[in-house]
Amino acid sequence: MALNIVIDERYKLTSDEDNVIISRRTKTQPEHLKKIFRPDAPDEVRYKAVSYYPDITSAVKGLLKDKVKQSNATSLKELLEEINNFEKHIESLVQGR
Repeated sequence: MALNIVIDERYKLTSDEDNVIISRRTKTQPEHLKKIFRPDAPDEVRYKAVSYYPDITSAVKGLLKDKVKQSNATSLKELLEEINNFEKHIESLVQGR
């Protein structure tokens, strides 16, 4: 059975028979095209695979690296707070909270 774990509003982990996959939420179409072609269409939730890992531990480490790269932190203190909050979030997911 394949994984399908939503991590937060932007990321989820899925799997195939060989990999654990980090996927990032994407928009289905750019806003300027939506206004022209489908102004009343609801937003669809789609995810794009961004990286592949051999196991769940490596995938979680990769997810943290991706979140750091996507961060808008303006100081080291702010970045470390984001990392700490993410680690706590992952821990709460593991413990089923």
